[in-house]
Amino acid sequence: MRTLLTKILTIIGIMLLLLIPISQITNTVSEREKFKSEVIRDIAKHSSESQTLTGPILVVPYSKEEKTQKYNKQDELVTLKTTKSGNLYFLPDTLNITSELTTEERYRGIYSARLYHSNNQIDATYKLPAHYGITENLNDYQFSPPYLAIGISDVRGIESIPTITLNEKKLDILPGSKLKYLEEGIHAKVDHLYSDQPQALTLALPLKLQGTSRFSVTPIGRETSVSMTSDWPHPSFNGQFLPNSPEINNDGFIANWRTSFFSTNYKETFNSCIQNPTSKSCVDFSEINFGVSLLEPIDFYVKTNRAIKYAILFIVLTFTGFFLFEIMKNLQVHPIQYALVGLSLATFYLLLLSLSEHISFAKSYLIAATACILLISCYLVTVLGNLRRSLGFSSMLTLLYAMLYGIISAEDYALLMGTILLFVILGGVMLLTRHLDWYVISAEMSEKLSSDKTQETDKTVSQS
Repeated sequence: MRTLLTKILTIIGIMLLLLIPISQITNTVSEREKFKSEVIRDIAKHSSESQTLTGPILVVPYSKEEKTQKYNKQDELVTLKTTKSGNLYFLPDTLNITSELTTEERYRGIYSARLYHSNNQIDATYKLPAHYGITENLNDYQFSPPYLAIGISDVRGIESIPTITLNEKKLDILPGSKLKYLEEGIHAKVDHLYSDQPQALTLALPLKLQGTSRFSVTPIGRETSVSMTSDWPHPSFNGQFLPNSPEINNDGFIANWRTSFFSTNYKETFNSCIQNPTSKSCVDFSEINFGVSLLEPIDFYVKTNRAIKYAILFIVLTFTGFFLFEIMKNLQVHPIQYALVGLSLATFYLLLLSLSEHISFAKSYLIAATACILLISCYLVTVLGNLRRSLGFSSMLTLLYAMLYGIISAEDYALLMGTILLFVILGGVMLLTRHLDWYVISAEMSEKLSSDKTQETDKTVSQS
């Protein structure tokens, strides 16, 4: 019994030692993944980052003369006149945006970042009230020419000079949004729109933007409608609103959003932010948006990490197979042979990582798995005694690698598939060993060990 226990403890010790190279490989994967993220951020920094489109907002600057009465030092009632400046803001009644996103990859060394080109058509209507909505002390107001403000989170992504058409009249585009709530952007000056009658304004703005990873729209219209199409088949919709019944296939996606002031509460949040720029309303104002992120579903670093999580399971199953061969076929496998096979299994993950940085993950997995299986097969011909046993063991490894690939490629069922695999293998080992008498096996191993020692002693004596 002691000999069998010693063998088992030795095998467990080897498995624990193999965790050291596996942990080093895990750290290498994390470092390479971190470096890739830094490269992607650097590419975005030197081209254009994620884009959020806000606007257009019609802004009417004004100055107002305010009169106050107070007593001076001589107790005389005097009238003081002060001038107050401000803006009137008009959000669109309807805002319709049509976006077509096409993607491209930018490379730096072996790493790449996904960029997109967004071809947008923005159409908006405004209902401008008489006297700009001022109903009291109208004579105290002086109005300056209005302007249209459009917020663009990274103006470096503007691919061509846009043109704004307001009531079929083209307006010149100028840099800067002129509104600190929008930060970066563009604006266009408008002729005086002051009238004693309500007016209807129609705006059209074609806008081409380049960005990285994410594209978002702020629903500032009383009614906002956004239609987006793309050639990227793996969208991740985000923001406060999801699209209505998006269509996704291998050729890309089609998504449509529709919101109103009732669902976004945007107008109240916007007005609160204007009145108090340091309030929480300005934070809420900047967060009211929706859009899409163009992400890889699972990149090769994630898949490699998933594979490494099953490394100890592979080693346990392989060593279990060796041990069963020892017991059932009356073989002897030395601990060093266990360790060498374990190291070859660990090397598979390093091969997988290094290859997948240059070729597709599927090809990398096939090459790395084939190389490791062939190496172990050639080695096991001698260890297990003949070619047939080696081929049988190699077939088991091939099946395990095939199952592992299915597990790490699954996004939603990886845990379920891994659990089922472990349960099936455990059940198979239990069925194979259910008739074994471990006490008899331990006694036979002890007897064989004693016999070997006796023969070795006799051989030494005879040589002397």
